[in-house]
Amino acid sequence: MKAIKYQFKTLWRMFFTSVVVLLSVLVVLFSGCSGRGGSSASLYNISGTVSGDIGQGVTITLSGDGSGTTTTDAGGNYSFTGIANGSYIVTPTLAGYIFTSTSRAIRVSGANATAVDFTSTKSADSLYSISGIVTNSDNNGEALHNVTMTLSGANSGTVTTATNGSYTFSGLANGGYTLIPSLSGYVFKPSSSSQTIDGKNITGLNFTAAVNPTPTYTISGTVTSSSGAGMQGITVSLSGAGIESMTTDAGGRYTFSGLANGNYILAPSESSGDTFDPENISKTINGADITGVNFIDTTTAYSISGKVSGAVSAGVTMTLSGTASGSVSIISESVISDSNGNYSFQNLENGSYNITPTLEGYTFTPPTLVVGVSDRDITSINFTSSPL
Repeated sequence: MKAIKYQFKTLWRMFFTSVVVLLSVLVVLFSGCSGRGGSSASLYNISGTVSGDIGQGVTITLSGDGSGTTTTDAGGNYSFTGIANGSYIVTPTLAGYIFTSTSRAIRVSGANATAVDFTSTKSADSLYSISGIVTNSDNNGEALHNVTMTLSGANSGTVTTATNGSYTFSGLANGGYTLIPSLSGYVFKPSSSSQTIDGKNITGLNFTAAVNPTPTYTISGTVTSSSGAGMQGITVSLSGAGIESMTTDAGGRYTFSGLANGNYILAPSESSGDTFDPENISKTINGADITGVNFIDTTTAYSISGKVSGAVSAGVTMTLSGTASGSVSIISESVISDSNGNYSFQNLENGSYNITPTLEGYTFTPPTLVVGVSDRDITSINFTSSPL
């Protein structure tokens, strides 16, 4: 009996010793896993560039082991920061464009992922047309063919009207255009037409011709900013021997045609309140066209404005930061969106600025926009809010 008790005690001591050794090994292994270098995860960046037909303003979406959105800057660059090791998908989107590649799978493993680049191409679905008919008022409104239709602006070209008086300019991108009809021996109403393509075709842009009993002439010129860039969309008014108005094309150019000999006054204007030098110019047509009737915008302070919509619009803090051209001083200021979600930053010089909306409990799309001010007020810098 004593021998049996002795053997039992021996076996118990051996078991106990084995358990202690095993626990010690586990403690060592656990300590090695959670010691220096393993207590916190390093964070990295994913960045790249969008080039091609467009670079700025492309929305870049991150999905996978993390998510987020950002917008490319004026150089087409974007970056996601604070990215942990893992697998991600980066996807660019912008209405009217397709991208190569449509998305890219990225593996972050102990280093930044750079040169995650894309190339943009304008989609054929984003091209439109301008069309209409030219008729002869001296011939019971019958179609007038062989009229030269000249298009300028975001694209340029010429076509002639068909036997039924119709014409079409196709393959046109969004933007501002000016259309001028001409045919020797005729005058046209209107003498020109300025139009803006904004996501759809323009049809029914018709002109009426009449036999020109006397020679007519043109007055033309440009409206430019103080830096010399052509200003599109400026209304130039003509008064005197004739009264009409037109808007400048993408190069800041304008032309009044079908004018008889006489005295005229030309003056530019814009609803935003820009000032011009000179305010107006008087010219006399005497048997010849007049060119070089030019105006310069002397405005030096501009604005950035937009709207917040979505889950919340009023009371959102809108923060602007950036630098004016030729300056190293950082500009930073904030405004609060009004009851309709509208906001505006005034008295800004030319430069590059970041606009960021914030309100506790909400996120915004896009989270930030980079806006370049260059001799014009900037509008429609809009954001959409969503609850967290």
